Amino acid sequence: MLFKDLFKQNVNFVAEIEDKIVELFPHEKENVEKGNYRKLMNQILNLKPLLVNLITDIEKIETDEGIIYDFGVNEYHSPKDKLNIKKEFVLEHVPWEAYLGIEISETDLLEFGSIELIAIFLENMAGLGFDYEDGLSIRMDFLEKANVKHIKGEVIESDVEFGDNYFDGDEFQ
Repeated sequence: MLFKDLFKQNVNFVAEIEDKIVELFPHEKENVEKGNYRKLMNQILNLKPLLVNLITDIEKIETDEGIIYDFGVNEYHSPKDKLNIKKEFVLEHVPWEAYLGIEISETDLLEFGSIELIAIFLENMAGLGFDYEDGLSIRMDFLEKANVKHIKGEVIESDVEFGDNYFDGDEFQ
């Protein structure tokens, strides 16, 4: 099942998703209260997923500071053989449509459940903000700088500021 399908199946559980985001990621409480995650959810409802041949490999890690979620994905060879992994990926600076096209592994679905998986996905997707157009702009700026640095043989690092997001929105009923 693609993340987009999992999300659509649970679209009536917005409050539960928001509660889970706050539970898993307490630093996101203000963004939930401001309606930023509802804005994100409203925007992805109308996006079409990219078929990316990626499957989730999420790991829950206990640290001295608390629990963190290693949001990993693996590229598979073919839709019929999703256990035959080609390589692991870390998702940064990718469009939301790519997240929507990620296959949810049965292992992750059983371990985390639908609501928790959606919360983990949304928190990762919000890494560049809660506005689709702003996020596109940031990703394009990063890719342009990365391309120039790659040509010059320099180390590619992001200088994107991840400050507070301030968007409001509440379209879910």
